[in-house]
Amino acid sequence: MTGTPPWNPPEGGAVGRRALLPALALAACAGAGREPVPAPPPGVPAAWLVQISWHTEVALPLRREEALARLLAPFLPEAPLVAFGFGARGFFTAREPGLAELSGALLPGPGALLAVPMAAPPTPDTVEDAVPLPLAGAAHEAVAAFLLGEFERDAAGRPRPIRPGFRPGAWFFEARRRYALPYTSNTWAVEALAAGGLPLDPSGVMTAGAAMREARRAARRLMA
Repeated sequence: MTGTPPWNPPEGGAVGRRALLPALALAACAGAGREPVPAPPPGVPAAWLVQISWHTEVALPLRREEALARLLAPFLPEAPLVAFGFGARGFFTAREPGLAELSGALLPGPGALLAVPMAAPPTPDTVEDAVPLPLAGAAHEAVAAFLLGEFERDAAGRPRPIRPGFRPGAWFFEARRRYALPYTSNTWAVEALAAGGLPLDPSGVMTAGAAMREARRAARRLMA
């Protein structure tokens, strides 16, 4: 396995263009309130909610024998963590999203999933923001099952790839879920973690800031 950093910016300034979406469609709220949160004790398995600009993802440790890891094995290099994200297919998968992709993201349409291998846990030093949440046993299995069920499959049960992602080793895949405002990538990420029984509420979460605040509330409650 070759190590990959948690995040590398897309080429060509695409992050800047992608940042237009929340500004135009969501009037995104300021700041996620990035005060430190208590981390799970050493040795306790964790998942992370990761913020990258206007977008959040779920970083999950995967064992190679897990169904989700087996599904992605033909595409992703082996890695201790995989980050998962969701978005409007045309906009999310475009290297240089233009006005057509931006306009399309404001309307209901096909969704896409992103899977990114990660060599190390995310930290606020390597991504814009990251909140760890304890996730073990049945909770981990429930989150993995949620993510597994989000992939569109072919007749043989394989995921339907769209194109390589913009980070090392990453891939975009067709999603079973359709994208439609106000259910954003941030709503999806919080819902994925809530599927594991974590005390997060995805209702009303549209922006990355709102998602990270919800994760911080959950982390404080879990580690109190």
